[in-house]
Amino acid sequence: MYLFDFKHKRIVWLAGILLFCSHLNAQPSLTKEQKLKSAYLLNFTRYISWPDRVENEPHVIFQLCLQASSPMLGFMQELIAVSAVKNRRPKVEVSIIEQAQQCHLSYIQTELSRPLSALSGSLIVADSKQLSQAGAAITFFTEGRKLRFEIDLQVIQGSDFIISSELLKLARIKL
Repeated sequence: MYLFDFKHKRIVWLAGILLFCSHLNAQPSLTKEQKLKSAYLLNFTRYISWPDRVENEPHVIFQLCLQASSPMLGFMQELIAVSAVKNRRPKVEVSIIEQAQQCHLSYIQTELSRPLSALSGSLIVADSKQLSQAGAAITFFTEGRKLRFEIDLQVIQGSDFIISSELLKLARIKL
């Protein structure tokens, strides 16, 4: 006689589905666009070099910062955990801009009411063209129902950031 017959397997399977569904309901739902932006942000960390980071050192932790109102925070943490399993570099931590000491890359969804010291030396990514955040190096936009991004070369040239030619190929360039 088996310990788990068909009836027990069905009960365990249903319990697993219920736990999974309750986990999904606990998370704020994200749009496909927000998930794509999250993936882009994480991948930007692989194709941009920062002046204060020593490349290829396993102990260096890259700080990716989001605004507190961002529902993407939990999703970004899940993406980072998945990428850590694949041993992708650099090691990334996500945090809230208002609580961070330092940010390497900052994702801004709304205008900032005051300057933040954590943004000093940070590469700023703006959520959309409607957001006129001063100093934004990368701006998301939609074109033909596709999510795209624009890189402002003047901002990049006025900083110590180095953007890979692979990333520049994918972007629309603002001169």
